[in-house]
Order: sequence, then structure tokens, then C-alpha cells
Amino acid sequence: MAGETGLSPGELQALAYLSRRNVPPVWRDFTAALVERLDAVERGDMLRGVGRAMAETRILGEAATLGELEARMNEALASLDWGFVGISLLPEVPALRLTHSGAPAIALPGDPHGRWFGLVLEGLYRQWLAALPAAGPEARLVVTHAEEGRVILEYRRG
Repeated sequence: MAGETGLSPGELQALAYLSRRNVPPVWRDFTAALVERLDAVERGDMLRGVGRAMAETRILGEAATLGELEARMNEALASLDWGFVGISLLPEVPALRLTHSGAPAIALPGDPHGRWFGLVLEGLYRQWLAALPAAGPEARLVVTHAEEGRVILEYRRG
């Protein structure tokens, strides 16, 4: 039976495996050593800042539809080898749901599944979405779910 993310336990296990495998050992060690030396506030600020900086180096360009926006994001993510995103509309909220799969998974003490990478993705997507013509200063992006290799974020205005 599929869980909160819509994937079966076997699919989640495969995604987690691929997310761990996608990160070379030297980068796992380097990243873990860097990130675990920061307190929670510093870590969050730094990781979101890294995401914003990565977004600034990969400008998406114009997108007239959600499908085009998703395609542009996936092109940029492919250049980083950071997985892929699906965008859906949540009309009842209203909000956009960004479901990111295949995120790099690097274990840290207290975070064996590498959920911390969701903060990098939060900064990345926040920067990309803030550049859209329809974005306003009141828009918020929050991580609503994170597990090994998969992060779900919601983007809401106001």
C-alpha cells in the first residue's frame, strides 16, 4: 500500500538506495563533516543559502505553464544530478506542491536518512519561485515531508 508520498514501500526503498548511491563517498564525508559542525540555526541558514546560490547559477527563464516550469526545473536539476521534481496544484489550499525525488542522501549523526538536504531544496525552489512574475513578497515555501531521497514542499501565497 502506498504511503503519504504515494509510493509503495518497495518504491521508497529503491529511491532511497539510488539517492545514497548517487553521492560519491568523498562528497558524503566532506558534506557530513561540514554540516555537522554547525548548530541548527546556522545549518538551516547555510543550507538554504546554498540552495539560493545554486538557483542563481541556473536561471530557469520564462515558463507560461506549470508544465513548462516543471520542465525547466528538471533541466536545471539534471545538470546538478539532483533528481527531479513534479509540480501539482492543490486547489483546496490553494498552493503548489513540489514533489522532489532522487535528492542526494547523505547521512549525518541524528539524521541517518539525509533529510537535511530538504533545506537546500527549500532555498533552491524558493529562489526560483520568487523570480516568477506571479510571485509576491507574501509567498511562502515550506517543506511538508522529507524522507530519504524524497522531499515534498508547498508554495503558498499569503
